[in-house]
Amino acid sequence: MPLQMPLHSGGYIFRMRGGLFSIAWRHSVTSQGRFQEKYRRTGVFHMNIVIAGGGRVGLHLARLLCEHGHNLTVLDEDSQRREEIDSLLDARTVVGDAASALLLQSLDVGSADLFIGCTGDERTNVIAASIAKALGAPKCVARINSALFLESSLLYEGMLNIDYLLSPDALAAHDIILYVEHPSVISMENFAKQQLQVRSIELPQDSPAHGRTVSELLPPGSGVLIGAMFQNGNPTVVRGNTHIVGGSRLILIGSPDRLDKVMPLFINPRPNRKIAVFGGDLIGVQVAKALDKRKMEVKILEKDPNRCEEIAQEFYSVKVVNRDGASRAALRQEHLENYDVFIATTRDDERNIVACVLARECGVKQAVAVIHHPDFANLARKLDIDLAVTPRSSFAKSILHLIYQKNFPGAALLGEGQLEMIEIFVKAGTSLDGNQIAQATNKLPENSLIACIFRNDRYFIPQGTDYIQADDRLMLIVPTQMAESVKAQLTSAAYRPAVTFLPR
Repeated sequence: MPLQMPLHSGGYIFRMRGGLFSIAWRHSVTSQGRFQEKYRRTGVFHMNIVIAGGGRVGLHLARLLCEHGHNLTVLDEDSQRREEIDSLLDARTVVGDAASALLLQSLDVGSADLFIGCTGDERTNVIAASIAKALGAPKCVARINSALFLESSLLYEGMLNIDYLLSPDALAAHDIILYVEHPSVISMENFAKQQLQVRSIELPQDSPAHGRTVSELLPPGSGVLIGAMFQNGNPTVVRGNTHIVGGSRLILIGSPDRLDKVMPLFINPRPNRKIAVFGGDLIGVQVAKALDKRKMEVKILEKDPNRCEEIAQEFYSVKVVNRDGASRAALRQEHLENYDVFIATTRDDERNIVACVLARECGVKQAVAVIHHPDFANLARKLDIDLAVTPRSSFAKSILHLIYQKNFPGAALLGEGQLEMIEIFVKAGTSLDGNQIAQATNKLPENSLIACIFRNDRYFIPQGTDYIQADDRLMLIVPTQMAESVKAQLTSAAYRPAVTFLPR
């Protein structure tokens, strides 16, 4: 049975206990109905959001939400940090204790659409989110990380009346597990009743696609579209004559079956069997547990002998070794040339990067680094590290998922914000009705494309000579900063954000 919790506004949340993002909003006064009514009325989806905590995680999240046009209030105890936030963001900033009920009441958080507690103190986050809920905020999130809350998150959510307890580290671990299970696949999302899938894939430097053009790889009629290519974090909307570059990240769009068929064109499929994890922290242990359950051979390297003993008690088949994973000699003794993936998960970014570089020198096939500082993320990609996972980005991605996916069922979301896929409904007699795809594309901003068309409950990847018809739903890929201008150009059509992309 679902857990029913009263809302301050008089509606109810019905939480289905089926997973991290399993929530359904019912009743006419709940947030989804209110947001969708506002969207239908204005064609614009902007939320009033309060973020408690302006540190590295909170500031990163606030910057992304500002880019998406939401109205923000950022609360932090540090007056100097407030000045920094003021200089970077167009947001209301307040200095104060997020756990103060009087302060939250004075800020009228009950009228906010979303409250996010993401200070560095998880207990403060939990208290603040619970207070915000009691004051009437319809959707509240608390950032956590300790095992105390993680192991009983559903219990605490119900008892404290908080919608989501989210851990950046646990979410980062999930991203790593997905990568190891599906080599080169960073993320995948299904929509249109499972007909359409959007995959983000990381190409190896020696990718079979390197140097070939898009039209060579995917001729007309292939049913698969490359929506974008990222190089060093910079996105490009590709055309038929675009050359694919090894080491870049691609966004592929198509049916799951067709995507499976074309994957060998981009990567050399090789299942991962042997995994080495450097770091006995929360991320490392969660990754090891998940991969062990999937019958992979997992070894944990941990420098602290006391921590090694603690970890060893949690496992039966995982081997725990007291070694420094950032030491070339130690890594050679572990014969990493026989391993498929090396994952560095410590809290020290520099050690993670060094460990991954050394592991690659020792012959490991793939290297994954957990990166906490934003300046190191792109550096990691330049050093032959296959994947850099940042917990703050994993957390921000989940918040964006909650905002868009939950308020627009059927939409998918993949990331943080450099590119958006927006949905346009074509009304009879409007500017797009009757246009060929090539003609309609010329009406869009530079670096935009029409990715697919939904017609009669089915989708297809259009060609330049295909015609747009009334009642079609078009999925367009556009740079995030151009989304507003696209809406302005197509004022006679409805708009909603559907998919957002950004490599970690």
